[in-house]
Amino acid sequence: MSRIKQQGRKLGELRGREQVRKCLLIVCEGSETEVNYFKAFKRELRLSSLKIEVFGAGGGDIKVINYALTLQERPETAEFDEIWVVFDKEGENKKSSFEKAIQLANKEGFKLAVSEPSFEYWYLLHHTLTTQPFANASAVIVTLKRYIPNYQKEDKNIFNSLHNDTLKAIGNAKNVLTRHESHGHMRATFPNPSTTVHELVETLETMKRT
Repeated sequence: MSRIKQQGRKLGELRGREQVRKCLLIVCEGSETEVNYFKAFKRELRLSSLKIEVFGAGGGDIKVINYALTLQERPETAEFDEIWVVFDKEGENKKSSFEKAIQLANKEGFKLAVSEPSFEYWYLLHHTLTTQPFANASAVIVTLKRYIPNYQKEDKNIFNSLHNDTLKAIGNAKNVLTRHESHGHMRATFPNPSTTVHELVETLETMKRT
């Protein structure tokens, strides 16, 4: 049994029949872009039955996994049902560490919200569906600025401008993965472009409706 499941069972035993809050830990590669988005999502939910902790590792994919492991051991953050790690694939120069990070995340039972080449592709899907490959994260931002001219990575209000189109973005993200699969590109390789951020967002939206 994984540590996550063991902790969940222990928490249930301690609280007996008391209603247990759903607890999510979200650890992001960036310290601004992803963190600002999910903290805003957290404020939007406002559910007493849901606890969300969002942290920014401020480093690469391996650092995200290691930071999640560290947080997992802290008493103040140890009671959670799911751990999500949010990071980018972003280019071939990251190939060796990326593959190692995926393997380690899977081993630890962490859920993956991965984007190729960058998190901004998730933002772009709120506006349009595109499967055109991007050279790098900067290229995604150039395209995104066609729809959000003043976009800045540190923008703390980006969630507000996107949230009404969340369902559209989820549908587009699924459509992109389906198109890749139809061309023989395995989802597990996170083809360019693609994202699984929608799976974390769907989890949050589902909790919002319960």
